[in-house]
Amino acid sequence: EQKEQLNLESDSARQQLEIEVSALKNDLLSEKVEYKKIKEMLTANERISKSLEESKNTLEEEVLTLRSEVADCQTRLEKTTTELKELLEGIEGEDEENMKVVAARSQKKVKHLNEENHNLK
Repeated sequence: EQKEQLNLESDSARQQLEIEVSALKNDLLSEKVEYKKIKEMLTANERISKSLEESKNTLEEEVLTLRSEVADCQTRLEKTTTELKELLEGIEGEDEENMKVVAARSQKKVKHLNEENHNLK
């Protein structure tokens, strides 16, 4: 009877150990699945990080290029503005000279017409 009792306890302990081993195996499988998911997410994150870094570098290069182009445009705009101012000053100066010439001619014509008019009287 004592042997039977020990066998029952031994069977019970064995069953309990088998249950615990089975639970541990299930936990291990769950951990492996979780580990695999985490590893896949890390790999995806690394790819995304690399892609973002490449995009950042490309954008930084584009920004530098655009800044350079803007600086070139500003320089050309300043040069063009200066040239236009000089041209406008030249035109204004020519207009002034032309007006003096026209005024002098007009005065000569008026004087000449006054002389002719005086001679006709």
